[in-house]
Amino acid sequence: MLPRFYLRAKLPLAAFVDADASGRKLKTSLQTWGLADSQIVDLRAGNHTDDFELEDILSIPFYQSAVVAAYPDQAVEPPRAGLAGKRTKYYEQQFQELHHIGFNKRRVAEAVKRLLVEGKADEETSTKLRTVTEAIWNALQRQIAGV
Repeated sequence: MLPRFYLRAKLPLAAFVDADASGRKLKTSLQTWGLADSQIVDLRAGNHTDDFELEDILSIPFYQSAVVAAYPDQAVEPPRAGLAGKRTKYYEQQFQELHHIGFNKRRVAEAVKRLLVEGKADEETSTKLRTVTEAIWNALQRQIAGV
């Protein structure tokens, strides 16, 4: 509903989608609703060929610190560098195997947000997030400029 409202109100709109099956499905839906490709910021545009989520652009140590902040009493080792697949899938598996509980991405996302606000992001995370936010900003600016 929100994209339709923005389109009808002729407001600038940029939708961010992950580079995974859900993101591809959402992108198709957004296009069906009338969003132009220029209004959709696709993480796949970052030249990632595998399924990839926003969480995967955060550095391993930074994301691990968010997991620890979200689950201080449930220790889990961070994934090794070069792990194939989505990082959240790794944590889902680890939390189930080690603690017999589910892994809540939203809970960790709130911890990521807190750490970012507190200025605790490392350089790798900051650089990659800056790239994403610049892509979103540029998509909005192109619409405002009428390009």
